[in-house]
Amino acid sequence: MSDFDEKVKDIRTNCRKRLDFSWSSIDNDKAKVVAEALRINTALEMLWLGDNLFKVEGAKDIADALKAHPQMQRFSVKYTKFGPEGVKAFAEAIQHHPTLKSLDIHETNAQEEGTRYIADSLRTNSVLQTLDIGTNNLRDAGAKLVADALKQNTTLTCLDIRDNKIGPPGLTALCDALQGNETLESLNLCGNYVGVEGAQCLSTTLKRNSVLKNLNLWRSQINSVAARHLANGLAANSSLQALTLWGNKVGDEGAQHIANALKQNTALQKLVLWSNGIGADGAQHLAEALRTNKSLQDLDLKGNSVGNNGAHHLGEALKVNSTLQGLNLTTNDIGNDGVKTIAQALQKNSALQRLHLNDNKNITGEVSSYFMEALRLNTSLQQLFLNDTNMGVEGGFSIISAWQVNTTLEQLYFNMPNEQLQTALSTAQNFIRRAKLPHAGSPAPTVEGDDDWGDGC
Repeated sequence: MSDFDEKVKDIRTNCRKRLDFSWSSIDNDKAKVVAEALRINTALEMLWLGDNLFKVEGAKDIADALKAHPQMQRFSVKYTKFGPEGVKAFAEAIQHHPTLKSLDIHETNAQEEGTRYIADSLRTNSVLQTLDIGTNNLRDAGAKLVADALKQNTTLTCLDIRDNKIGPPGLTALCDALQGNETLESLNLCGNYVGVEGAQCLSTTLKRNSVLKNLNLWRSQINSVAARHLANGLAANSSLQALTLWGNKVGDEGAQHIANALKQNTALQKLVLWSNGIGADGAQHLAEALRTNKSLQDLDLKGNSVGNNGAHHLGEALKVNSTLQGLNLTTNDIGNDGVKTIAQALQKNSALQRLHLNDNKNITGEVSSYFMEALRLNTSLQQLFLNDTNMGVEGGFSIISAWQVNTTLEQLYFNMPNEQLQTALSTAQNFIRRAKLPHAGSPAPTVEGDDDWGDGC
């Protein structure tokens, strides 16, 4: 019996609550078989049918079966390109569905026409909480349709509308809707053209909206001027907890605006500024904000150029900051001079749990003694990432040996060539057992070789 047949059997016999048919080459004929099984199923709660081959006819069959299903809560057909008419079938299926909370129609070629059907359903649906309609070529017209629906919908909490070629007109409509919406907590706008004009309307929304918690603006044409507008809104906002600005052009000037906002904001917990052309000056401004900010828990500066000077300023801030738990400085041209200050800060800091220093190739074994002393005194660090540095075997041995007195470190990421890593461990014979046995009250520390890629969009 094929894998497909086994899963269909599971549907018919009500023995599974979740099934994944993604990448199963399901065409219209097989979609009909799945639909027939769904009509007699009463147990399935989650079904994934993403990246398959069925078109409009198959979409209609499955949507018709979904409409009457009594338990379904999460449903995905992402990357299955059945077009506007197929989207219409699923829109009709969810309109009055009593249990469905999550619908993923990402990259199904919905276009403006299909979006119109989804928007119509959102106006009357009272159950759906999560909708992914990303990468569907909605453009401004489609965004306006979604915005109009948000003015009436009272249950949607998460909307992913990424990569839809939405510009200022569509963003203005969405911002207008959010100023009155009281339920949407997460909005993903990444890959659209926000720019200066879009940032202006988002700034106004942030000042007036008190519900939104997560805003993703990855790759959204945010320059320093746009960052200034966003910062103005952020300074007055009391609800946003996570802001992602990865892959923009914020620069040092934009980082200064955001830092000024952090001095006033008391809600933001996570700030992602990957690859934004931020140098030492921008890092200095952010460091100044960290001295007084009491809410930020994660600062991600991967892929910038803060260098030794920027690392020094951030290290000095860590000596007095008591709330930051995660700092990502991967690929930032940091060398020994900069990392010394950070290691020294760890001797005093009792909040930081995750420190990423991957791919800073000018960090060498010369600073291993600073990390040894840091691990001897630090009581909070749980993860230390040193992949693709030049710590060397001797430096690696020194840091590994510091586990002897550290009580919190759970993971050390250190991708020296395997032979060298084994040499370091063999030389430190009396520490090998410690590397394998748990600390008192905490998981065992491990030495890992895989790079950490951080959070995506």
